[in-house]
Amino acid sequence: MAEGGRSCCHRRSFDLRGSSPRQLRFCSRLEGSRTSRPHGGIPFPYGWQVLIPAYLTLAELVIACMLLAVWVWPGLSTKPGIRMLQFVALVLLMKGMLLPTFVYSFYSKTRLPLAMLSQSQFFFETLALAILTALVWQFSGHARPAISQPGVFATPGN
Repeated sequence: MAEGGRSCCHRRSFDLRGSSPRQLRFCSRLEGSRTSRPHGGIPFPYGWQVLIPAYLTLAELVIACMLLAVWVWPGLSTKPGIRMLQFVALVLLMKGMLLPTFVYSFYSKTRLPLAMLSQSQFFFETLALAILTALVWQFSGHARPAISQPGVFATPGN
């Protein structure tokens, strides 16, 4: 940390005078992690100001994916493999990730393989989320419930 209780982080100076010891320790850890990279690691391209909102928006997507599983799982196929494929396809289509990789790549000014890799990073992120959500929901005991009447789920006591 710089002298006088000021920290220079991303060319901005924050006044830390009057901060609690816990806040000072946290800021010094942030400052230390920014300047020293063990094993010559690559520094993050963005600071915590960008990473924290990015992680929060990903948490929102995870919650939405789990809610989607709650709502649509009973209506999917009875075969586990097909049910998981249906769920993954539904998430990819709802998020709009199936077509951009294959359509937008041809309009890019870079070479086609690089353009496809550039577009596919978001496809693979959504694919991983959908697959992991389907696996968690499948193996957490939420098997397809037996239907006693159309639109009414059977309970263990029935």
